[in-house]
Amino acid sequence: MGMRKSRVSIKQYQEMIARVLSALRERFREVIRIEYPESYAKRAVDFVVEDRGVLKVYPSMPSKHSCIEDLRRIARILGLSAVVVTNRIEERETIDEVVHLRYGVKVVNEKTFSMYLRGLKVFVYEYRGSLYTHIDGCKLRELRLKHRLSLGELAGILGISRKALYQHEQGKMDMSIETAERLIEAFPEDAEEVFNSINLFSTEIVHEKGEAEAVPRTESEAKVISTLTREGAEVAVLNYSPPDMIAKVGENKLLIVSDNVRRLEERVKKLEAVEKMSTAINALAIAVGRERELSKDFDQIQFVEPARLRNMLHDLVRSSRA
Repeated sequence: MGMRKSRVSIKQYQEMIARVLSALRERFREVIRIEYPESYAKRAVDFVVEDRGVLKVYPSMPSKHSCIEDLRRIARILGLSAVVVTNRIEERETIDEVVHLRYGVKVVNEKTFSMYLRGLKVFVYEYRGSLYTHIDGCKLRELRLKHRLSLGELAGILGISRKALYQHEQGKMDMSIETAERLIEAFPEDAEEVFNSINLFSTEIVHEKGEAEAVPRTESEAKVISTLTREGAEVAVLNYSPPDMIAKVGENKLLIVSDNVRRLEERVKKLEAVEKMSTAINALAIAVGRERELSKDFDQIQFVEPARLRNMLHDLVRSSRA
């Protein structure tokens, strides 16, 4: 029974991947398919969409999956959007035309994602069980002044406090869906322009938790982390992605492959995926080790001997500050 369920899940995943890829290619010029690691359940990134975002596909998204941590770290440090396309979250159906916020990433179902790529505007997001909409505070204030209402009067109409309305107008707080519905009922001709649609491929409205400290697994990773963090750079160690580490040094994005993979065949597959990612997001790809040991040339990856790694990173930091 377990093997049958596994085969069904893989088939669902493959069919979903094909549909999502087709939809992405109709909208975006460059869509990179990532197939490393080989197991889809242990792969954080399925697609890189131009230099806009990284995307993961799940038939059903599990709770607190480690792959999501990788996806979130990649997006945060490299300045990308993190999107998950799934029809269920922990066995619960996702809601049509709603963006669910989970673990610092945007989650939508396949129907909503397809409609979004065709031009549908999505206005509602769900966070911790409640629904909200992103608003333009200046437009809300203009609406209030147009109708010659005081803060207290409009707050009364909307059923919220003056303080909450003031925060809405200052752009410091999004609006609950209940308040938004009351605004539409009170001002059906003017309210629509107050609401801002959600751009899936931007870094807006992502609620994050604190980052865990980057823990090295090899000596070369320890050199990277100590060298870059000492210079104030952000570094993350990844477990389910082609690069072993990522970093941001000034405006330079780094994808780093350490020397923790010994099998040459697997290392080649890993480097192929890193090279594709680096090209898509305009990042510098660095691999610790010797290129001549491999069966393939990599034009977009800079190879460095372990003994020279620290000096090379120092040079990179200095050049980024020049």
